[in-house]
Amino acid sequence: MYVSSQELASRFSLKLDFGYFPLTTLRYPLIGIIFYILTIVLFKPNQKDVNTISTTSQADVKKTTTLNNNKTITPGGENDNSTKTNSKNNANKNTNAVTNKKDESIKTCKELSTSDTLMFFHNAILCIFSLLCFVNTAPIAKRLWNNGWETAVCQQWSLEYSNVYGFWSYLFYLSKFYEFVDTWIVMFKGRKPIFLQTFHHVGAVVGMWLCLASKSTGGYIFVVENSFIHTIMYFYYAVSILGYKPKFKYIITVLQMVQFVVGNSIAVLQICIYRSCMTWEDKATILYHIIYTTILLVLFRKFYKDAYKKKNV
Repeated sequence: MYVSSQELASRFSLKLDFGYFPLTTLRYPLIGIIFYILTIVLFKPNQKDVNTISTTSQADVKKTTTLNNNKTITPGGENDNSTKTNSKNNANKNTNAVTNKKDESIKTCKELSTSDTLMFFHNAILCIFSLLCFVNTAPIAKRLWNNGWETAVCQQWSLEYSNVYGFWSYLFYLSKFYEFVDTWIVMFKGRKPIFLQTFHHVGAVVGMWLCLASKSTGGYIFVVENSFIHTIMYFYYAVSILGYKPKFKYIITVLQMVQFVVGNSIAVLQICIYRSCMTWEDKATILYHIIYTTILLVLFRKFYKDAYKKKNV
Protein backbone atom coordinates (compact mmCIF):
# COMPACT_ATOMS: atom_id res chain seq x y z
CA MET A 1 0.00 0.00 0.00
CA TYR A 2 1.39 3.36 -1.06
CA VAL A 3 1.88 5.91 1.72
CA SER A 4 2.56 9.52 0.76
CA SER A 5 5.36 11.51 2.36
CA GLN A 6 2.85 13.78 4.08
CA GLU A 7 0.97 10.81 5.54
CA LEU A 8 4.25 9.28 6.70
CA ALA A 9 5.22 12.53 8.41
CA SER A 10 1.79 12.70 10.08
CA ARG A 11 2.10 9.15 11.43
CA PHE A 12 5.34 10.07 13.17
CA SER A 13 4.06 13.53 14.17
CA LEU A 14 6.74 15.29 12.13
CA LYS A 15 6.28 18.93 11.17
CA LEU A 16 7.40 18.59 7.58
CA ASP A 17 5.80 20.29 4.58
CA PHE A 18 6.05 18.51 1.23
CA GLY A 19 3.18 20.31 -0.48
CA TYR A 20 4.49 23.82 -0.94
CA PHE A 21 7.40 23.03 -3.27
CA PRO A 22 7.08 20.56 -6.18
CA LEU A 23 9.37 17.50 -6.34
CA THR A 24 10.10 17.58 -2.63
CA THR A 25 8.25 14.46 -1.51
CA LEU A 26 10.57 11.75 -0.21
CA ARG A 27 10.58 9.66 -3.40
CA TYR A 28 12.25 12.36 -5.53
CA PRO A 29 15.53 12.71 -3.58
CA LEU A 30 15.57 8.91 -3.10
CA ILE A 31 15.12 8.20 -6.81
CA GLY A 32 17.68 10.85 -7.74
CA ILE A 33 20.32 9.52 -5.34
CA ILE A 34 19.75 5.88 -6.32
CA PHE A 35 20.00 6.77 -10.01
CA TYR A 36 23.20 8.76 -9.37
CA ILE A 37 24.87 5.92 -7.46
CA LEU A 38 23.80 3.35 -10.07
CA THR A 39 25.40 5.39 -12.86
CA ILE A 40 28.67 5.42 -10.92
CA VAL A 41 28.57 1.68 -10.22
CA LEU A 42 27.56 0.68 -13.74
CA PHE A 43 29.49 3.16 -15.87
CA LYS A 44 32.63 4.11 -13.96
CA PRO A 45 35.77 3.51 -16.06
CA ASN A 46 37.71 0.30 -15.52
CA GLN A 47 41.01 1.39 -13.99
CA LYS A 48 42.81 -1.62 -15.50
CA ASP A 49 41.79 -0.56 -18.99
CA VAL A 50 42.93 3.01 -18.33
CA ASN A 51 46.29 1.78 -17.02
CA THR A 52 46.69 -0.55 -20.02
CA ILE A 53 46.13 2.30 -22.47
CA SER A 54 48.58 4.49 -20.57
CA THR A 55 51.22 1.73 -20.45
CA THR A 56 50.80 0.99 -24.15
CA SER A 57 51.23 4.66 -25.05
CA GLN A 58 54.39 4.91 -22.98
CA ALA A 59 55.76 1.76 -24.59
CA ASP A 60 55.13 3.17 -28.07
CA VAL A 61 56.97 6.37 -27.14
CA LYS A 62 59.96 4.41 -25.82
CA LYS A 63 60.00 2.21 -28.92
CA THR A 64 60.01 5.21 -31.24
CA THR A 65 62.78 6.87 -29.24
CA THR A 66 64.91 3.71 -29.37
CA LEU A 67 64.50 3.37 -33.13
CA ASN A 68 65.53 6.98 -33.65
CA ASN A 69 68.60 6.56 -31.45
CA ASN A 70 69.69 3.37 -33.28
CA LYS A 71 69.77 4.89 -36.77
CA THR A 72 73.11 4.46 -38.57
CA ILE A 73 74.82 7.79 -39.11
CA THR A 74 77.67 8.30 -41.57
CA PRO A 75 80.28 10.75 -40.20
CA GLY A 76 80.53 13.84 -42.38
CA GLY A 77 77.57 12.73 -44.48
CA GLU A 78 74.10 14.04 -44.95
CA ASN A 79 72.83 12.29 -41.82
CA ASP A 80 75.59 13.91 -39.80
CA ASN A 81 74.35 17.36 -40.73
CA SER A 82 70.81 16.23 -39.97
CA THR A 83 71.91 15.11 -36.53
CA LYS A 84 73.43 18.51 -35.77
CA THR A 85 70.24 20.20 -36.89
CA ASN A 86 68.14 17.86 -34.73
CA SER A 87 70.38 18.56 -31.75
CA LYS A 88 69.81 22.29 -32.14
CA ASN A 89 66.07 21.72 -32.50
CA ASN A 90 66.01 19.57 -29.38
CA ALA A 91 67.90 22.25 -27.47
CA ASN A 92 65.38 24.85 -28.58
CA LYS A 93 62.51 22.56 -27.56
CA ASN A 94 64.02 22.07 -24.13
CA THR A 95 64.41 25.82 -23.69
CA ASN A 96 60.82 26.38 -24.78
CA ALA A 97 59.63 23.66 -22.41
CA VAL A 98 61.27 25.39 -19.46
CA THR A 99 59.75 28.70 -20.47
CA ASN A 100 56.33 27.15 -20.91
CA LYS A 101 56.59 25.47 -17.54
CA LYS A 102 57.26 28.81 -15.87
CA ASP A 103 54.33 30.41 -17.66
CA GLU A 104 51.92 27.46 -17.47
CA SER A 105 49.37 29.61 -15.61
CA ILE A 106 49.25 32.06 -18.54
CA LYS A 107 47.66 30.37 -21.53
CA THR A 108 45.79 31.65 -24.52
CA CYS A 109 42.29 30.52 -25.34
CA LYS A 110 42.46 27.12 -27.02
CA GLU A 111 40.24 25.68 -29.73
CA LEU A 112 37.43 23.78 -28.01
CA SER A 113 36.20 20.34 -28.97
CA THR A 114 32.49 19.50 -28.78
CA SER A 115 32.91 17.91 -25.34
CA ASP A 116 34.93 20.91 -24.10
CA THR A 117 32.20 23.27 -25.30
CA LEU A 118 29.52 21.30 -23.46
CA MET A 119 31.61 21.23 -20.27
CA PHE A 120 32.26 24.96 -20.53
CA PHE A 121 28.56 25.76 -20.77
CA HIS A 122 27.80 23.35 -17.91
CA ASN A 123 30.23 25.17 -15.61
CA ALA A 124 29.22 28.61 -16.87
CA ILE A 125 25.54 27.88 -16.19
CA LEU A 126 26.29 26.75 -12.63
CA CYS A 127 28.55 29.76 -12.06
CA ILE A 128 25.89 32.25 -13.20
CA PHE A 129 23.13 30.44 -11.30
CA SER A 130 25.19 30.35 -8.09
CA LEU A 131 25.90 34.07 -8.42
CA LEU A 132 22.21 34.85 -8.92
CA CYS A 133 21.31 32.68 -5.94
CA PHE A 134 23.83 34.46 -3.72
CA VAL A 135 22.80 37.94 -4.90
CA ASN A 136 19.14 37.18 -4.21
CA THR A 137 19.51 35.46 -0.81
CA ALA A 138 22.40 37.29 0.88
CA PRO A 139 20.48 40.63 1.21
CA ILE A 140 17.56 38.78 2.81
CA ALA A 141 19.88 37.17 5.36
CA LYS A 142 21.44 40.57 6.12
CA ARG A 143 18.02 42.20 6.52
CA LEU A 144 16.81 39.56 8.96
CA TRP A 145 20.04 39.66 10.94
CA ASN A 146 19.68 43.46 11.22
CA ASN A 147 16.32 42.84 12.91
CA GLY A 148 18.07 40.74 15.53
CA TRP A 149 19.16 37.12 15.45
CA GLU A 150 16.49 36.03 17.93
CA THR A 151 13.71 37.71 15.98
CA ALA A 152 14.98 36.15 12.76
CA VAL A 153 15.24 32.61 14.16
CA CYS A 154 12.11 32.60 16.31
CA GLN A 155 9.73 34.54 14.06
CA GLN A 156 10.87 35.39 10.54
CA TRP A 157 13.05 32.78 8.83
CA SER A 158 10.42 30.08 8.38
CA LEU A 159 8.08 32.66 6.84
CA GLU A 160 10.66 33.61 4.21
CA TYR A 161 10.18 30.23 2.51
CA SER A 162 6.93 31.53 1.01
CA ASN A 163 8.74 34.52 -0.49
CA VAL A 164 11.84 35.22 -2.62
CA TYR A 165 14.17 33.33 -0.29
CA GLY A 166 12.07 30.17 -0.61
CA PHE A 167 12.02 30.43 -4.40
CA TRP A 168 15.83 30.59 -4.67
CA SER A 169 16.28 27.93 -2.00
CA TYR A 170 14.04 25.65 -4.06
CA LEU A 171 16.05 26.32 -7.21
CA PHE A 172 19.21 25.64 -5.22
CA TYR A 173 17.72 22.29 -4.18
CA LEU A 174 17.03 21.40 -7.83
CA SER A 175 20.56 22.44 -8.81
CA LYS A 176 21.95 19.74 -6.51
CA PHE A 177 20.50 17.14 -8.87
CA TYR A 178 22.00 18.91 -11.88
CA GLU A 179 25.41 18.92 -10.17
CA PHE A 180 25.49 15.14 -10.63
CA VAL A 181 26.78 16.05 -14.09
CA ASP A 182 30.10 16.97 -12.42
CA THR A 183 30.68 13.30 -11.66
CA TRP A 184 29.52 12.13 -15.06
CA ILE A 185 32.03 14.50 -16.67
CA VAL A 186 34.81 12.92 -14.61
CA MET A 187 33.74 9.45 -15.78
CA PHE A 188 33.44 10.66 -19.37
CA LYS A 189 37.09 11.72 -19.17
CA GLY A 190 38.02 8.16 -18.18
CA ARG A 191 38.60 8.76 -14.46
CA LYS A 192 36.94 7.19 -11.45
CA PRO A 193 35.09 9.69 -9.23
CA ILE A 194 36.62 9.97 -5.77
CA PHE A 195 34.56 9.22 -2.65
CA LEU A 196 34.65 12.89 -1.63
CA GLN A 197 32.77 13.94 -4.75
CA THR A 198 30.13 11.22 -4.49
CA PHE A 199 29.53 11.81 -0.78
CA HIS A 200 29.39 15.57 -1.35
CA HIS A 201 26.68 15.37 -4.04
CA VAL A 202 24.51 12.82 -2.23
CA GLY A 203 24.69 14.71 1.06
CA ALA A 204 23.86 18.04 -0.60
CA VAL A 205 20.62 16.67 -2.06
CA VAL A 206 19.52 15.30 1.31
CA GLY A 207 20.52 18.49 3.10
CA MET A 208 18.62 20.88 0.83
CA TRP A 209 15.60 18.57 0.81
CA LEU A 210 15.53 18.70 4.62
CA CYS A 211 15.85 22.50 4.56
CA LEU A 212 12.78 22.86 2.37
CA ALA A 213 10.70 20.18 4.13
CA SER A 214 11.40 21.56 7.62
CA LYS A 215 11.61 25.21 6.50
CA SER A 216 14.81 25.32 8.46
CA THR A 217 15.77 28.53 10.22
CA GLY A 218 19.41 27.61 9.53
CA GLY A 219 18.97 27.14 5.79
CA TYR A 220 20.59 30.49 5.07
CA ILE A 221 23.91 29.11 6.39
CA PHE A 222 23.97 26.54 3.61
CA VAL A 223 22.33 28.45 0.75
CA VAL A 224 24.13 31.80 1.09
CA GLU A 225 27.58 30.42 1.91
CA ASN A 226 27.48 27.55 -0.55
CA SER A 227 26.22 29.64 -3.48
CA PHE A 228 29.07 32.12 -2.90
CA ILE A 229 31.73 29.37 -2.91
CA HIS A 230 30.18 27.69 -5.96
CA THR A 231 30.27 30.94 -7.91
CA ILE A 232 34.05 31.05 -7.54
CA MET A 233 34.52 27.31 -8.05
CA TYR A 234 32.53 26.99 -11.27
CA PHE A 235 34.10 30.16 -12.63
CA TYR A 236 37.49 28.51 -12.20
CA TYR A 237 36.30 25.33 -13.93
CA ALA A 238 34.86 27.32 -16.85
CA VAL A 239 37.97 29.39 -17.56
CA SER A 240 40.18 26.29 -17.14
CA ILE A 241 38.39 24.65 -20.06
CA LEU A 242 39.18 27.72 -22.17
CA GLY A 243 42.88 27.08 -21.54
CA TYR A 244 43.55 29.48 -18.69
CA LYS A 245 44.89 28.19 -15.38
CA PRO A 246 44.39 30.75 -12.59
CA LYS A 247 46.69 30.24 -9.63
CA PHE A 248 43.90 30.38 -7.04
CA LYS A 249 42.71 26.76 -7.38
CA TYR A 250 44.00 25.82 -3.93
CA ILE A 251 42.20 28.84 -2.45
CA ILE A 252 38.86 27.34 -3.53
CA THR A 253 39.53 24.27 -1.38
CA VAL A 254 40.58 26.52 1.52
CA LEU A 255 37.37 28.57 1.16
CA GLN A 256 35.31 25.39 1.19
CA MET A 257 36.91 24.32 4.46
CA VAL A 258 36.44 27.81 5.95
CA GLN A 259 32.78 27.60 4.90
CA PHE A 260 32.33 24.39 6.90
CA VAL A 261 33.99 25.78 10.02
CA VAL A 262 32.10 29.10 9.98
CA GLY A 263 28.77 27.49 9.09
CA ASN A 264 29.06 24.84 11.80
CA SER A 265 30.02 27.46 14.38
CA ILE A 266 26.94 29.56 13.60
CA ALA A 267 24.71 26.47 13.54
CA VAL A 268 25.90 25.24 16.95
CA LEU A 269 25.45 28.69 18.49
CA GLN A 270 21.96 28.99 17.04
CA ILE A 271 20.84 25.66 18.48
CA CYS A 272 22.41 26.35 21.86
CA ILE A 273 21.00 29.87 22.24
CA TYR A 274 17.59 29.63 20.54
CA ARG A 275 16.67 25.95 20.84
CA SER A 276 13.54 26.76 22.85
CA CYS A 277 11.85 28.46 19.87
CA MET A 278 13.07 26.01 17.22
CA THR A 279 11.12 22.94 16.16
CA TRP A 280 12.60 19.49 16.63
CA GLU A 281 12.65 19.02 12.84
CA ASP A 282 14.52 22.28 12.37
CA LYS A 283 17.16 21.29 14.93
CA ALA A 284 17.48 17.82 13.34
CA THR A 285 18.07 19.44 9.93
CA ILE A 286 20.81 21.66 11.32
CA LEU A 287 22.40 18.75 13.22
CA TYR A 288 22.42 16.74 9.99
CA HIS A 289 24.33 19.53 8.26
CA ILE A 290 26.80 19.81 11.14
CA ILE A 291 27.61 16.09 10.90
CA TYR A 292 27.65 16.13 7.09
CA THR A 293 29.94 19.16 6.76
CA THR A 294 32.24 17.94 9.54
CA ILE A 295 32.84 14.76 7.52
CA LEU A 296 33.36 16.92 4.44
CA LEU A 297 35.89 19.03 6.33
CA VAL A 298 37.94 15.91 7.11
CA LEU A 299 37.73 14.72 3.49
CA PHE A 300 38.59 18.13 2.05
CA ARG A 301 41.54 18.46 4.41
CA LYS A 302 42.90 15.12 3.20
CA PHE A 303 42.26 16.15 -0.41
CA TYR A 304 44.10 19.45 0.13
CA LYS A 305 47.06 17.66 1.69
CA ASP A 306 47.26 15.11 -1.14
CA ALA A 307 46.66 17.56 -3.99
CA TYR A 308 48.69 20.60 -2.94
CA LYS A 309 51.10 19.85 -0.10
CA LYS A 310 52.95 17.12 -1.99
CA LYS A 311 53.42 19.37 -5.02
CA ASN A 312 55.19 21.95 -2.87
CA VAL A 313 57.62 19.42 -1.39
